[in-house]
Amino acid sequence: MIISFLISYLLGSIPFGKIVTKLLTGKDITKTGSQNIGATNVYRSVSKKAGLSVLILDGIKPIIALVIISYFFNDFYQNYKFLYFFITIVGHIFPIWLMFKGGKGVACFFGGFLMISPIPTLISMAVWMVTVKITKISSLGALLSGVTACVTACVTACTAVSPEDAAAAGGSVEKAQRRRAPPPRGGGGRRPPRAAAAGAARRGEDPRRR
Repeated sequence: MIISFLISYLLGSIPFGKIVTKLLTGKDITKTGSQNIGATNVYRSVSKKAGLSVLILDGIKPIIALVIISYFFNDFYQNYKFLYFFITIVGHIFPIWLMFKGGKGVACFFGGFLMISPIPTLISMAVWMVTVKITKISSLGALLSGVTACVTACVTACTAVSPEDAAAAGGSVEKAQRRRAPPPRGGGGRRPPRAAAAGAARRGEDPRRR
């Protein structure tokens, strides 16, 4: 289990912002602009393509971590996938390679959450983009999008109906319909011969005269 946690942290701690900037310009992104290794600083300090590349690479980190852990440690993954997801974000924010000074974790959050819960992620991404577009403040967009993702995920989880619950509900309806169904009768709506003979005997009649 410790190995799986290390995998999550180490993958999350890969400083793609620093690597991409160094390869393209030879500069140190931690000494440029806001001195942050995130995609936003790379976008502003280097180029749009570089920023987009870092955004995608940072978003893929938790996805790769979750896929690897689900393959090799499936039992742990089923029980602790949100914890692995969180550890990957921690690795991005506090990378051991950069003296624990990393990015804000926005791209990692979106990437991992997209794999675990797609619909809330898409909604929170829209909130982030609109907020950044209006305010020009990435941290505010990250905060609002995180709150939105948590709220929508909770709502989705509370309103979702599992296959087991649906099957149980269907079985209950079927049993109720069987209880309300009238007892079977003979053809043409007439009572079966045995039932008719028993009724005649109770009334003191001779069933052969009927």
